[in-house]
Amino acid sequence: MSTWETLTDFIRRFFGQRSRPYLLFQVLCGAVALHAFVTGLAILLSPESAMEPFLWLGVTLGGMEYPASEHSYLWRSLAAVETWGVGFMAAFLQLDIRRRWPVLWPLAFMKTASSAAFLVVFIGASRWPAFWALGLRDAVLAGAVLYLAFAARKDAEKDESDLVPRPLGFQP
Repeated sequence: MSTWETLTDFIRRFFGQRSRPYLLFQVLCGAVALHAFVTGLAILLSPESAMEPFLWLGVTLGGMEYPASEHSYLWRSLAAVETWGVGFMAAFLQLDIRRRWPVLWPLAFMKTASSAAFLVVFIGASRWPAFWALGLRDAVLAGAVLYLAFAARKDAEKDESDLVPRPLGFQP
């Protein structure tokens, strides 16, 4: 079997698997991980490119000029590492939801805390609309990750043999 056939077979089995919660959990965590790794790299290497979507979102939602300066190397470094931490936890959970379950809690905490921080800044310091939008996005992500993780874990505890990809700790 060629590499292409192997890949297409995996994709067919992945999207055709019996556990929809496991499928959706894998897709969501994969998207969170990819977004976090790319965003963290952009924050560190090209902060202007990381700020552009934030500024665009704020203006699109009715904000005028962004009211602050974001040129600190300290905050850029901290933001990149925090973002990578979220990406690492999401990817780590994808490998084996059942055996790596404790990682869910720091991931949920970080997304919930991020949501709360954006909303506190929006309410208490700056009415820049992107803060509200990102607070809402992170709240929805935290809820979706928790909901899908519980459902995916339940399916994994029943029978891991049908899951695609198989959990890292799976033993037939």
